[in-house]
Amino acid sequence: MNKLEVHDLIFLTYVTNYDIGLMYEALSKFTEREKILEFCVDSMVLNTKDLNSIVEKTKIGLQKLRYHRIKAVSIFDDNYPKKLRLIKDAPPVLYVKGKFIESKTAAVVGSREISNFANLNTKNVVNWLNQDKYSIVSGLAEGIDTIAHSCALKNNQYTIAVLPNSLDSIYPITNYELAIDILNSGGCLISESMFGINRGKKSFVQRNRIQSALSDIVIPIEMGTNSGTMHTINFAKRYGRQVLVHKMKEEWNNLEQYSGIQTLLTNPFKGMYIFEDEISFKKHLINKDNEQTEIDFSL
Repeated sequence: MNKLEVHDLIFLTYVTNYDIGLMYEALSKFTEREKILEFCVDSMVLNTKDLNSIVEKTKIGLQKLRYHRIKAVSIFDDNYPKKLRLIKDAPPVLYVKGKFIESKTAAVVGSREISNFANLNTKNVVNWLNQDKYSIVSGLAEGIDTIAHSCALKNNQYTIAVLPNSLDSIYPITNYELAIDILNSGGCLISESMFGINRGKKSFVQRNRIQSALSDIVIPIEMGTNSGTMHTINFAKRYGRQVLVHKMKEEWNNLEQYSGIQTLLTNPFKGMYIFEDEISFKKHLINKDNEQTEIDFSL
């Protein structure tokens, strides 16, 4: 694949309206910068007026990145997250606010609408992960994500929030203070979205793939059968990530928040492990640690 500077990749983001497939097709087909840009412009059937507008939009976008202190990391950069780089549809540019640290990571995820059991179960999982020096990845959403990030902050545990929107704003707005606390703690906010690119609901699904890709382990706490969290699990399966699922308790059986967990337990897959307490949970973390020594993520 041919390298481009980050400002060129941002320009292509606007040209293609962030069509990753088209961007990678151009990068794989051509060696010259001009040919790569020309291919994308021609594919989108843009006229001179459109092109001038995109040039200006790119210029303003680069200025906004500096204003908001957001780092644009190209997939060609050495500091691009190693685990994320391995997936086929890795973001050509990743936007990072705060400090990104490569570490053992676990995505602790779940639904926005939570049960009375969610708070304790999430805290237990995050605390167990902290004892084994795992960082926490989640999506800054209300519900499980909020509890996971908040618990990590109390533990002085490194945490990464992956947002579905550009980093000049926070979604949901109710978690502005949480986002500030994450940054002040030395954590970071991450997004693949550039200013002014609106992908609608697709951005939430695609955010989930980044959570899975950044993580060694994915742990769904609660989720409905049709929950967005199920997308996170499907991405984890695709990327070969380990998935840890809590064994059902009798008091959870009739709760909608656990219908997705029940679905996973009745349809197990390779890489999925069931835990019921701290001992069984830690057993799978130890196995994962052993596996990590056999994988070179820099390849």
